[in-house]
Amino acid sequence: MSQVENLSHQEALQKVRKLAADKVAMFTTFSSLYSTESRPMYTQGIDDDGTFWFFSKSSSNKNAQIANHASVHLMYSNSGSDAYLSVKGKGAIVEEESTIDRLWSDFAKVWFEEGRQDPSLTLIRVTPEQFHYWDPEHGR
Repeated sequence: MSQVENLSHQEALQKVRKLAADKVAMFTTFSSLYSTESRPMYTQGIDDDGTFWFFSKSSSNKNAQIANHASVHLMYSNSGSDAYLSVKGKGAIVEEESTIDRLWSDFAKVWFEEGRQDPSLTLIRVTPEQFHYWDPEHGR
Protein backbone atom coordinates (compact mmCIF):
# COMPACT_ATOMS: atom_id res chain seq x y z
CA MET A 1 0.00 0.00 0.00
CA SER A 2 1.23 3.47 -0.82
CA GLN A 3 2.05 5.83 1.97
CA VAL A 4 1.32 9.54 1.70
CA GLU A 5 3.88 11.89 3.17
CA ASN A 6 3.72 15.66 3.20
CA LEU A 7 7.23 17.07 3.11
CA SER A 8 8.33 20.54 4.15
CA HIS A 9 9.43 22.85 1.32
CA GLN A 10 13.12 22.12 1.91
CA GLU A 11 12.57 18.35 2.28
CA ALA A 12 10.44 18.31 -0.86
CA LEU A 13 13.04 20.25 -2.86
CA GLN A 14 15.80 17.87 -1.72
CA LYS A 15 13.67 14.85 -2.70
CA VAL A 16 12.83 16.37 -6.11
CA ARG A 17 16.47 17.17 -6.86
CA LYS A 18 17.53 13.66 -5.82
CA LEU A 19 14.91 11.96 -7.98
CA ALA A 20 15.63 14.23 -10.97
CA ALA A 21 19.41 13.83 -10.62
CA ASP A 22 19.74 11.96 -13.94
CA LYS A 23 18.51 15.20 -15.59
CA VAL A 24 16.48 13.61 -18.41
CA ALA A 25 12.72 13.95 -18.16
CA MET A 26 9.99 12.64 -20.40
CA PHE A 27 8.40 16.02 -21.14
CA THR A 28 4.73 15.78 -22.12
CA THR A 29 2.64 18.53 -23.71
CA PHE A 30 -0.87 18.62 -25.15
CA SER A 31 -0.86 18.50 -28.96
CA SER A 32 -4.66 18.81 -28.96
CA LEU A 33 -7.44 18.73 -26.40
CA TYR A 34 -7.31 14.93 -26.13
CA SER A 35 -3.84 14.07 -27.39
CA THR A 36 -0.42 14.35 -25.77
CA GLU A 37 3.10 14.30 -27.13
CA SER A 38 6.14 13.22 -25.10
CA ARG A 39 9.84 13.56 -25.73
CA PRO A 40 13.02 13.27 -23.64
CA MET A 41 14.36 16.64 -22.51
CA TYR A 42 17.48 17.54 -20.55
CA THR A 43 16.78 19.52 -17.37
CA GLN A 44 18.96 22.64 -17.28
CA GLY A 45 18.20 23.44 -13.66
CA ILE A 46 15.80 23.35 -10.73
CA ASP A 47 15.55 26.60 -8.78
CA ASP A 48 15.14 26.88 -5.02
CA ASP A 49 11.41 27.53 -5.49
CA GLY A 50 11.06 24.24 -7.44
CA THR A 51 10.90 25.79 -10.92
CA PHE A 52 12.26 23.51 -13.67
CA TRP A 53 14.14 24.89 -16.71
CA PHE A 54 14.67 23.44 -20.20
CA PHE A 55 16.22 24.87 -23.37
CA SER A 56 14.08 24.65 -26.50
CA LYS A 57 14.04 25.98 -30.06
CA SER A 58 11.50 28.73 -30.68
CA SER A 59 10.15 26.85 -33.72
CA SER A 60 9.61 23.55 -31.88
CA ASN A 61 6.26 21.81 -31.60
CA LYS A 62 6.52 21.86 -27.81
CA ASN A 63 6.83 25.66 -27.73
CA ALA A 64 3.72 25.99 -29.91
CA GLN A 65 1.87 23.42 -27.79
CA ILE A 66 2.74 25.22 -24.54
CA ALA A 67 1.55 28.51 -26.06
CA ASN A 68 -1.82 26.85 -26.78
CA HIS A 69 -2.13 24.78 -23.59
CA ALA A 70 0.25 25.48 -20.71
CA SER A 71 -0.27 22.19 -18.82
CA VAL A 72 2.78 19.93 -18.93
CA HIS A 73 3.85 16.70 -17.27
CA LEU A 74 7.43 15.69 -16.45
CA MET A 75 8.41 12.10 -15.60
CA TYR A 76 11.83 11.21 -14.21
CA SER A 77 13.27 7.75 -13.62
CA ASN A 78 16.28 7.56 -11.34
CA SER A 79 18.50 4.88 -12.86
CA GLY A 80 19.75 2.28 -10.47
CA SER A 81 17.25 2.94 -7.70
CA ASP A 82 13.81 2.21 -9.21
CA ALA A 83 12.68 5.63 -7.97
CA TYR A 84 10.34 7.80 -10.04
CA LEU A 85 9.16 11.40 -9.98
CA SER A 86 6.04 12.83 -11.61
CA VAL A 87 5.67 16.61 -11.90
CA LYS A 88 2.52 18.29 -13.19
CA GLY A 89 2.67 22.00 -13.80
CA LYS A 90 2.39 24.95 -16.13
CA GLY A 91 4.90 25.64 -18.87
CA ALA A 92 5.85 29.06 -20.22
CA ILE A 93 8.25 30.20 -22.93
CA VAL A 94 10.94 32.53 -21.57
CA GLU A 95 13.54 34.56 -23.48
CA GLU A 96 15.12 36.30 -20.49
CA GLU A 97 18.81 36.82 -21.25
CA SER A 98 19.98 36.69 -17.63
CA THR A 99 18.29 33.32 -17.03
CA ILE A 100 19.64 31.92 -20.30
CA ASP A 101 23.14 33.07 -19.27
CA ARG A 102 22.76 31.51 -15.81
CA LEU A 103 21.66 28.13 -17.21
CA TRP A 104 23.81 27.94 -20.35
CA SER A 105 26.37 25.13 -20.56
CA ASP A 106 28.52 23.66 -23.30
CA PHE A 107 26.24 20.61 -23.21
CA ALA A 108 23.47 22.75 -24.77
CA LYS A 109 25.63 23.38 -27.86
CA VAL A 110 24.59 19.93 -29.09
CA TRP A 111 21.14 21.39 -29.87
CA PHE A 112 22.11 25.01 -30.53
CA GLU A 113 24.94 25.02 -33.05
CA GLU A 114 25.38 28.79 -32.88
CA GLY A 115 25.83 28.49 -29.14
CA ARG A 116 24.48 30.98 -26.65
CA GLN A 117 23.77 33.48 -29.47
CA ASP A 118 21.52 31.10 -31.45
CA PRO A 119 18.45 33.16 -32.44
CA SER A 120 16.15 30.14 -31.94
CA LEU A 121 17.22 29.64 -28.30
CA THR A 122 14.41 29.88 -25.75
CA LEU A 123 13.76 28.50 -22.29
CA ILE A 124 10.77 26.58 -21.06
CA ARG A 125 9.94 27.34 -17.44
CA VAL A 126 7.85 24.70 -15.68
CA THR A 127 6.14 25.91 -12.53
CA PRO A 128 5.11 22.79 -10.58
CA GLU A 129 1.59 22.38 -9.26
CA GLN A 130 1.81 18.78 -8.09
CA PHE A 131 4.56 16.27 -7.31
CA HIS A 132 4.29 12.52 -6.81
CA TYR A 133 7.17 10.18 -6.23
CA TRP A 134 7.78 6.49 -5.81
CA ASP A 135 10.87 5.69 -3.80
CA PRO A 136 11.57 2.04 -2.87
CA GLU A 137 14.12 3.28 -0.33
CA HIS A 138 11.22 4.42 1.85
CA GLY A 139 8.44 2.19 0.48
CA ARG A 140 6.51 5.13 -1.02
